[in-house]
Amino acid sequence: MINVFITSKLVESIGAQVLMTTKPNGQEAVNYLQQIISSGDELPDLILLDLNMPVLDGWGFLSIYESMRIEKEIDIFLLSASVFESDIKRSSSFPCVKKFLIKPLSKLDLIDIFDSFNTSR
Repeated sequence: MINVFITSKLVESIGAQVLMTTKPNGQEAVNYLQQIISSGDELPDLILLDLNMPVLDGWGFLSIYESMRIEKEIDIFLLSASVFESDIKRSSSFPCVKKFLIKPLSKLDLIDIFDSFNTSR
């Protein structure tokens, strides 16, 4: 089973067998990861990260995430309604980002994410 962090109800619609945790903003997502690290619990395998979040946006989350130096490889997929080339290019400057996806996500997008994740592990 894949442990997925920061996602939407669309995951449920494709019937994927995942343990999902959602957070409403980037700061709560950072706090959640820090809590997992301090408790020794299992980190997520996959993060679907929206760039446009309140309190701390996706870029802020990525900066803090990289400074956390998490040893586990977590696949991060950026989600954005933005089609600006500068955002797509900026996303490639973060080694933890596997792909930049344009919202809204389709069922096929999620199936592709889970299929690529399952074949790469």
